[in-house]
Amino acid sequence: TVEIAFSIDDVEQRFEYQRSNAVWNEVCANLDRFRDLKEIYSNIVLQVCTTVNVFNVRYLDTVARWIDQNRESFNFVYWNMMHDAWYFSIASLPDSAKVAISSHLQQARIPEQYRGEFDRIIDFMNRGASTDGFITKMKIADLDRKRGQNLRDVEPELADLLNYEKT
Repeated sequence: TVEIAFSIDDVEQRFEYQRSNAVWNEVCANLDRFRDLKEIYSNIVLQVCTTVNVFNVRYLDTVARWIDQNRESFNFVYWNMMHDAWYFSIASLPDSAKVAISSHLQQARIPEQYRGEFDRIIDFMNRGASTDGFITKMKIADLDRKRGQNLRDVEPELADLLNYEKT
């Protein structure tokens, strides 16, 4: 058996923001190639792993719908919780952001097979020790400066929840 795992934490422009220098269309083309190989070779198993973190938690419903649209590609789906770096873990989000994200994910239109996983994600987030978000915003601003990016351009809802402005 050859297991090939795709690490896809978000889609399109948000994927490219989170995975600096990655190109979404190239990822999709690679997935198509491996899906074709999987049809030819029965020993190929494809997995998608989504690492849940502050950058994608507000948008997981979109990720889940994309995975579902590509369900024939994947044998397994794994929702991985980021613990370190702690300031990018959803467990450390400010309480106000946790409330808004919990509400969004609870009401989100997602494939039913992921509802239990989303409930576990919400529980993990809400059990964590909240912070004021200062260090998270500082680390995001540092990444934005180094990469020439701006969180607000690609994730305005998250930027609002964190009261983030690039400095």
